[in-house]
Amino acid sequence: QFAFGAIRAGQPVLSIIDVEGDTVREIELSQLDEVFNPSWSPDGQRIAFSALKGGFTDLYVYDLRSDALRRLTTGPYSDSEPAWSPDGRSLAFATDRFTTDIDRLSIGDLRLASIDVSSSTVRQLAPAEGGKHISPQWSPDGRSLYFIGDASGISNLCRLDVASGRVERLTNVQSGVSGITARRPALSVA
Repeated sequence: QFAFGAIRAGQPVLSIIDVEGDTVREIELSQLDEVFNPSWSPDGQRIAFSALKGGFTDLYVYDLRSDALRRLTTGPYSDSEPAWSPDGRSLAFATDRFTTDIDRLSIGDLRLASIDVSSSTVRQLAPAEGGKHISPQWSPDGRSLYFIGDASGISNLCRLDVASGRVERLTNVQSGVSGITARRPALSVA
């Protein structure tokens, strides 16, 4: 099954379709403005996503068993691109909460963070080096987090050792690793 954010009759929905493209379920989320970046939990029972509400982007989890929506983050920061850890206890995500200065209205680069799903405790993952850190993806053993970083000014694939906090650049693509836009390249870990 696939999950994606959509708009139906002017309202945001979380759509779930099967591989043939048939709608399995459509979850109305009228309390939100728009839904982005859905991510299935390892057990397939929850979907984490970022959503726009009142001009702010926060993280949410929808429990498919109980039909319950839970907001994980709140505040004036951009929290997006959630990725479930292999054990299903936390999410890695991209956020500007460590680099944005709200008092000066100075928007900072996105950095990697994790959030404990049960307590909503957020912690910064990667060291505070220049550039953006986006599109986090866990290694299967949960020891590494792969992401797109541009500390050198060019987007490349990087690996974060979660225990030590050490970042290693894995590619050196002169034109940069990019998707549709430089701000939103995507990667997948197999």
